[in-house]
Amino acid sequence: MITDRPKYSEYTQDNMDDISLSQYRYIQPKYDGIWGRMVIQDGEYAIFSRNGKLKKHGVYKGKDKGIHYEVIGEYINNKNHPVHTNQAFYAFDCIVYRGSNVSKEIYGARQGYVSYIAEYVIPKLKDKYLSQYFRVSPTYDMGHSSHEVEDLWEYYVEMSGFEGLVFKQNEAYDYPQANIRIKQRVEIEYMCIGFDMADPESKYAGQVGAVRGSLFDKPCDVKCGGLTEAMRREFTDNPDKYIGQVFTAKGNGWFPSGSVRHPKFSKWREDKTMTECLYQQIPESIRAS
Repeated sequence: MITDRPKYSEYTQDNMDDISLSQYRYIQPKYDGIWGRMVIQDGEYAIFSRNGKLKKHGVYKGKDKGIHYEVIGEYINNKNHPVHTNQAFYAFDCIVYRGSNVSKEIYGARQGYVSYIAEYVIPKLKDKYLSQYFRVSPTYDMGHSSHEVEDLWEYYVEMSGFEGLVFKQNEAYDYPQANIRIKQRVEIEYMCIGFDMADPESKYAGQVGAVRGSLFDKPCDVKCGGLTEAMRREFTDNPDKYIGQVFTAKGNGWFPSGSVRHPKFSKWREDKTMTECLYQQIPESIRAS
């Protein structure tokens, strides 16, 4: 089963001021999981990834076997997830409701179906996983909300460690360019503790694939990709030259561990020493979480 996911235009906080956000009606936090479709039908439920791979399957005990719902959400199954709960399905859209295709209805209506399913359908299914882990993503209707974008960004991204915010127009599921995502952009200095070799099946086999970094006062092992071909050759030929040197990494958010989300190597910092690569670079609100 292949699921078409609506296309999102991607932005970072650096160009947030250049976007006309008033055209978007709804705002949601950006979860860092796997986009998936949950199908609830004929006594069973299953979660499929965007390429059709089965991620979760179960048989519920409830007596209502003749139902059919299809819900879109973010599937999380990570024992060591640094921000969110270890397991969850955060539902934020519905494309089949009571057996009918509702993908052409406006988003406000579809989001209402999600809330109904969570409140009235899931409890009747009497399934431990669904009862515990099916959750509705927080959704802010900016047409009827006193919240400001800046407040939501501060709470979810800067204080709670989410990847960013998702902005949605009140349109059909497949309406072109109806959704955008704005992600955080952060920088941090690490000391180089080594290198990882590239995947032996890739075209870079035999060369360095990532720079490994750590903080001086809080050991961690952050693997930073984003290397150019010239960097790969240089680091492969002269690895010892860089051990202990300081480099800047860029990412899309902070983790309490001292890592950043989706870390990429940026540049060497010859003006800094390893003793300056401190945990205090991570915002206090994230360190305390």
